[in-house]
This record gives sequence, structure tokens and C-alpha cells, in this order.
Amino acid sequence: MAILGKKPAAKPAGKPAAKPAAKPAAEKPAAPVKRGFPAKSTGAAKKTAVARPPKLLFDAPADMKPAFFEFEFTTGTDGLMIPESVQMARVKGKWDNADAPRFDMREYDAATLVATATRIAAVTFAPNVAKRLPANTAFLLIIRASKNSATNALNAAIRFGRHADASQAKLKWKWFEDPKQEVWGPVWRRLKRASRLLPSAFVSVQLPPSKRRKAADDSDE
Repeated sequence: MAILGKKPAAKPAGKPAAKPAAKPAAEKPAAPVKRGFPAKSTGAAKKTAVARPPKLLFDAPADMKPAFFEFEFTTGTDGLMIPESVQMARVKGKWDNADAPRFDMREYDAATLVATATRIAAVTFAPNVAKRLPANTAFLLIIRASKNSATNALNAAIRFGRHADASQAKLKWKWFEDPKQEVWGPVWRRLKRASRLLPSAFVSVQLPPSKRRKAADDSDE
């Protein structure tokens, strides 16, 4: 005897069967970007202007007198300044006058000498030995220091310079300005960069000691 199951419920009349939802249209793949060519930007990026730091000015001493200074030093095998070789003289008059009085600043103004040496050493140093000053070389720099009469600000710059092979018994000086010394051009330009730092070296520069004889002291007589 067959077992009859329940009949499925009849669908209500008048209501059509729901249609399946339409699938969204497939997006078209973007055009491949060519290698080696960055994508074009929609707008040009505006460059932000970087303001230069203001120039530092230093007041000159009350008794400041314009003068030439001769700064001399020798480099070692590492291309760095040998401390004990540093000399500095103040010239009374024109620097190219061999008879003009010269005053050894090691004896009366060591502070200005050291300040000048540190600033020249700062611009000539490089971590790479090959980019330092030539080894075993003597240098003589002519520095002019003065003050601005309107602002009282110090001015100082390297005007002339020469070099010599320090390994020789007698130094044979050669001027950087000589056209035959073109190979030394980069060295000369590096040394002259110290002019940007030199004004602060003369904030306490001393006048040379007087050449007048002191009056005899008669107190013991």
C-alpha cells in the first residue's frame, strides 16, 4: 500500500515568481601604466620658499683700527692644521711693505689668533682625507679686518694667499693668484670660504703694543 505524502502548498494566483537580481556590469580594467614614466599629477605642487637665515653681525671693539694680518700654518700628513705651526702677525701699514712693522700676536693677542685658526680649520676639514688640504704644505694668508663706520659691524676677509712645499729646507712660496697655479684653484676657494666666519674672530682684537719706551721709574732712587 503506497503512502501518500502531503501536497505542496499551491502558490497564490496572480503573483509572478520573483526574478533573480541582475549582476552588476564588470568594471573595465584601467590602462596599464608604462614603466619608467610616473603618473601625471593633476596639479603642479607649489614649492615652499625657504627663507635664508639672517647674516650674523658682530660689533667691533671700541678701539678697532683697520689692519692687515698675516696668518701662517702648515698641514701634517693628514692634511690638517698643525697647532704648533700656527703664527699670526698684525701689520702696521701695507702688508706688501717688507719694512712695515709686524707684531707677533702669540705674544699679545693669543685669543684672536686661536679664534682665527679655529674658523679656518672648520672650513678646511673633511671626513674624507682626499678632500682636505694638501699634506705637508705651508700656507700664508693675508687677512684684512675693519669695521663698518655706519653700523660698527666687523668685516674680515682673506685677500691674498700663497703656499709652499713644507718638506723642503727652504720654502719656495707660490701665490694662488698666479695663472700658472690653476691646479690650486679648488684649494684657494676652500680657504677663502673662511671669510664668512672670520668677522667673529676679531670681536676682541687688541691693538699692537706701543713701541714707545716706558718712562724710567725713579721711585727706587
